[in-house]
Amino acid sequence: MSDLAKEAAAYAETRQLDAQCMANTLWTFASLSWRDVPLLVAFSRARETVLGGGEQELGSFLWAMGKLCYEDPQLMADVAAVSMARLKEFSSRGLVSIAWYLGTLSRSVSAGGTCKKPLLHAIAASLSPEDMACQDVANVAWTFARLIVDDSACKVVLTDAFLHAPSGQFKLQELSNLA
Repeated sequence: MSDLAKEAAAYAETRQLDAQCMANTLWTFASLSWRDVPLLVAFSRARETVLGGGEQELGSFLWAMGKLCYEDPQLMADVAAVSMARLKEFSSRGLVSIAWYLGTLSRSVSAGGTCKKPLLHAIAASLSPEDMACQDVANVAWTFARLIVDDSACKVVLTDAFLHAPSGQFKLQELSNLA
């Protein structure tokens, strides 16, 4: 463990970091593809700080955990519980971040325990097609396909978002994710 990672882990363990600082620190490590397991463990243990923060902090934290391939079943269960309780507070972008995290770490719904499927169905029902960017549509389609989740509400939202997107907005990769 590098000195920088040790220092960040120590701050996380003593709860001296607020949600934004934790999310930004972990996001920086992930952006550099710097996977330090003791750091990830420390940040995962201090997750209540981020889970109590805002949508942006939670999204950045989850993106980083997903990018660094750190899977913690208790973290996943806690994310699901907090997300279900706060679903109405999140924008479509925030919901997409949560779905992407769940999809990144597991190959099927059953691999992540029972918390994923109800949360994914709730996310699908809460998405707003007019608020979704092309990348959001592609990420949700990819997540549901990867986890083999069949959800009619999700299909309607994705179709609606696709049909209302300005012509030529979708990139080839985003279109392939929809297929």
